[in-house]
Amino acid sequence: MEAQQREANVQRRVILALSGAVGIALLLIIGGFVYDRLVLPSRTLKQVNNATLSRGDYERLTRQETIQQMARTLQFSKLFGSNQSFGQGGRFDEQIVQANLQLLEIGTSRSRQEPVADTLVSQWVDQQLAEQAAQQQFQINPEGGEVDQLLVSELGSVLPATGTPTDTAGITETVTAEASVAATAEASAASTAATTPTATAVPTATPLPAEATTLANQVVDELYNEYLNILGALPEEAPERQRTPHAAKEEMAAALRAQYRQQLIQQRVGEALVKEIPADDASEPDRISARHILLQVPKPSPTPEPTAADATETATAAETPTAEATPTPSPTPSPEELETLFAERKTEADQIYQRLIANPETFADVARELSEDQGSAAQGGAVGTFDRQGQTDSGQTLVQPFVDAAWALAENEISQPVRSEFGWHIIQRVPEDPETKLERLRQAAYQDWIAQQRQQATIIPAPTPTPTEVPVEPAEQTPESGVAPSGTTTP
Repeated sequence: MEAQQREANVQRRVILALSGAVGIALLLIIGGFVYDRLVLPSRTLKQVNNATLSRGDYERLTRQETIQQMARTLQFSKLFGSNQSFGQGGRFDEQIVQANLQLLEIGTSRSRQEPVADTLVSQWVDQQLAEQAAQQQFQINPEGGEVDQLLVSELGSVLPATGTPTDTAGITETVTAEASVAATAEASAASTAATTPTATAVPTATPLPAEATTLANQVVDELYNEYLNILGALPEEAPERQRTPHAAKEEMAAALRAQYRQQLIQQRVGEALVKEIPADDASEPDRISARHILLQVPKPSPTPEPTAADATETATAAETPTAEATPTPSPTPSPEELETLFAERKTEADQIYQRLIANPETFADVARELSEDQGSAAQGGAVGTFDRQGQTDSGQTLVQPFVDAAWALAENEISQPVRSEFGWHIIQRVPEDPETKLERLRQAAYQDWIAQQRQQATIIPAPTPTPTEVPVEPAEQTPESGVAPSGTTTP
């Protein structure tokens, strides 16, 4: 009897221990779920005056930004084909599949182990400051129809064309400094067409707000259908998580309207701050435009005019297949010969320079007549806009002597002949377009204005100041220390 009693007690203690362990495990599971789904999402990350950004808000903001980027890719995919690409991001359909998977990960326990993106939080801070101050100072509070007008102007190119489809050029590849200094107007136009598609279905006049809302809804439909088509085109063996859309159409519409509302606020604040170009403005742009006349060194061989006999020979050659002809290589001049050629062509360049100084308004005509840069001559010598490193809008890189000389000019000023590896350039800096200049001044004024709002606002926690690096004196090399002086390399 006692043995049975002891066995029953042991069993009871085991059951109690197991029950306790199960209870503790359930409590841990429930506690973890509550923490992950309720406590953590409600944790405050940032506060701007009376606006608060919680962890849950941050995750919704992350989804919103991902969908906004995805919408731009869908626009390109819709216009140029999902199997095309732009830059280094891969094909459009591949980018969409990747973004779709990113949406699935947002808000998971694994994603919450990743650090918060400071850039996205700072962006949210600026949005809140702009939202609050724009309404208080300028009574700027865009309505839905106004936002849709901007949305349609930016993305309306995806709507079905009502007339002849726009012929869009392909995306040009980046050209290195060894390529010709002239970034052709054709290449620039092709790149612009590729990166900023033209809306073919939207009227040129800005639609009224009600009509804009109808068109905006159609834009969202087109983009979302492209999204579904890309996922639907995945092979059947692709994982279900890839083929399932993780964004709803309503979410895409809300994300796009949020994006263009913020853009419209920024645009209108800039217009309120800078109504017109100040008469005494002397600010320098980040990019300038120029045109040039190139005299190549060595001088290119003239192309003979075709004769009737040439035409007959060409026709016969086209009808009779022959082996590929081997081109005759041009002899490379020695350094001494090259200097002689540069000197000879410098005389021609000086004559052209004097001609242009006497009649600067004829620069474009003279470029068409005399420039040996085949790319830009037909465009009056125009090479487009470029920054101080020579990077053009079309992705080309201009040679540095040309860039330095162009930036040193005042608007409309013509340079004396400038030597580069390609020959002699006569350069004219083209004045900045007034509308472009006004937009540049408005953007700069907006950045100054938003910086003032940051200083005046109550931001918790406060932004972390960028640490100032204190220069450290290099250690002096001694036999005992074994440290090499700064800037040297030990074997």
